[in-house]
Amino acid sequence: MSNTLDQQRAAYSLKAVDEVKGKVEKKKKDQKWENKGDDYAGYVVNLAGAIRINGLGQALAQLRAAAKDKKKEDPHEWLYQHINSWICKEHQKSRFKGEDDLLRALVRKDRKDYQWAVVETMAFLEWHRKIAVAELKKTEPGSKGEKDGQE
Repeated sequence: MSNTLDQQRAAYSLKAVDEVKGKVEKKKKDQKWENKGDDYAGYVVNLAGAIRINGLGQALAQLRAAAKDKKKEDPHEWLYQHINSWICKEHQKSRFKGEDDLLRALVRKDRKDYQWAVVETMAFLEWHRKIAVAELKKTEPGSKGEKDGQE
């Protein structure tokens, strides 16, 4: 029996969050890594709104710009790479299957493909937001144990 697309999104999201947890755990003694998981979850929470306001291409470009020269150590880049991997590699019926870089592919594809990528990214982010917040977001002081970013 094959998994539904929604189950595949959830499974990939769990894999991506586990990857972030692993990176943070490896560097837990380094104080600059202390909040990287929390930061990542915050970027996931905010990305859907950025896509609605600015469009997918600009929101992805902003993630890349925020990472700058520290790409391997930056949660912005991790999020970009997770979305890139989902749309270009992991999604079995993707219109972007086999592309190396989603942002570059978006500028070459037609309007229907762009719109497909927006819809699929937003569907993925529904799962990813919930899982990232549950697994990575630190409890804010005075929040009585509730996690931010849940709607």
